Amino acid sequence: MIMKKSYLFAILFIALCTQHSLAQDLTPILTEEQKAKVGLLVGISSHPVIYGRKNDNLPKRMKVRGVIEEVSFVPFACGVICWSGTAKIKLLNKIKGYKPEYVYITVLCFMGKEEDFLNKIVEVKVSKLEKGKMPSCEGTVNSIDSNGIAFYRLGKNQNLK
Repeated sequence: MIMKKSYLFAILFIALCTQHSLAQDLTPILTEEQKAKVGLLVGISSHPVIYGRKNDNLPKRMKVRGVIEEVSFVPFACGVICWSGTAKIKLLNKIKGYKPEYVYITVLCFMGKEEDFLNKIVEVKVSKLEKGKMPSCEGTVNSIDSNGIAFYRLGKNQNLK
């Protein structure tokens, strides 16, 4: 029942956002938690996701081994809406052609508790995030500042658990 209410709220709010003035009129009656979820739902993130470019000299694919230092989760489970969260990983080894000490990744349908991920050592395969080369259902919720460094996305059948 709770999940149905979340989806109903999400769908209702998206519909209301098409009527901008009506959505503004509803904003004062939402709780702070609802405002935060709604902001994330409509794609408002505190930091932009940086896309890679063909000529940016970054590796297209990498095997990453590092420690998760930050995460941002999606506010609702994937289903009707499909989206990604993000993670910041401090590298434990050098990667040829990649100079930054951190790798920033998008994680499809990323939900959980911070304590299950933070300070965890992971080893995953990632590929450069490029516009137009990601799943069509994907939007990204991101609260991590990559300082202009391009994001990567997890390879198929990869996860951070």
